[in-house]
Amino acid sequence: MALAGCFAPVSPTQRVADAARELNIASRFGQTGVAVAHVDASIRKDFLSRRSQWGRELRIADIELAGLQLKDEDHASVLVDVAWSSNADSLLRATRLEQQWENLPQGWKLVRERRISGDTGLFGEMIQPVDPPHPDVHLPSRTLRSPSGP
Repeated sequence: MALAGCFAPVSPTQRVADAARELNIASRFGQTGVAVAHVDASIRKDFLSRRSQWGRELRIADIELAGLQLKDEDHASVLVDVAWSSNADSLLRATRLEQQWENLPQGWKLVRERRISGDTGLFGEMIQPVDPPHPDVHLPSRTLRSPSGP
């Protein structure tokens, strides 16, 4: 009974951060049921459609929460950095997403999501081909000899 007063209530910032982290990590590892539990019913179909290639044609290497802004106690914006590659070319790409969250009666739910920078293709768009950073170059060989001869 004496310990009941020791626990501080969880802040809205911590609650939305926990929900966003759980949704994005579950998405990365293909745990659709866990991820969809944090998505508002009005966008679930689109959410699942945008991630339909994840784990098949696209490999998600890392997902990181890059920022969180609590607009008021019921609205938040979360920035998410996704590192990913296509099975077609295996180049590591990076995309930044902006997720809009609302504190609904069922808890914090994702209500909108969009790509704000980085590579296209994460949500099923056409993947832009990337030219190699430099051509394949073969340098001439050199043989080093000691000054006294061969």
